[in-house]
Amino acid sequence: IKNWNNFDILAGDHIVEQHVHNIDIANWFIGRYPKKAVSFGMRARALTGNQYDFFSTELDYGDDVFIHSQCRQINGCYDGVGEWFRTENNEILTVPYSITKKGKSIDISKFGEGLLDCSPYVAEHVDFLNSIFGVGPYWNEGEQVAMSTACGIMSNMSAKTGQAVFLDDLLTNVNSRFYNW
Repeated sequence: IKNWNNFDILAGDHIVEQHVHNIDIANWFIGRYPKKAVSFGMRARALTGNQYDFFSTELDYGDDVFIHSQCRQINGCYDGVGEWFRTENNEILTVPYSITKKGKSIDISKFGEGLLDCSPYVAEHVDFLNSIFGVGPYWNEGEQVAMSTACGIMSNMSAKTGQAVFLDDLLTNVNSRFYNW
């Protein structure tokens, strides 16, 4: 039980457990879910379990839109987390650690000042709590969470099998070897 996060069957590997949040941001930014993942990864230093230490994934969203997503959990390595998007005009757009919550209802009197410019992780919890308490709009992100998790699982399956894995293979194609894996 103390070592659950090192076993794929219990934690889904760190691409599903942690990196899925970055994949979720890419899905949000692009406005749809990827159709296919082609990934690789391996164990480099892990001492227990069967999880990989790093993943590198190409997510294909169709219409010539691709995301290269990478993650690792290796002590002593650079630990930056973020998203950078390059457009067809070579503009680089970033989703920074600090965001301005424009157009969203936040009851800052309940949570303190300074939440209009805050960590997206704090802002997410403010939105969640405001939704629960009926202060702000009701947020139900269940579908997005489930679909982003499926994208992480699809990426993990691709890395572990060495095959391209389609989202439909997981969700709708009952004849796929990845369906209900």
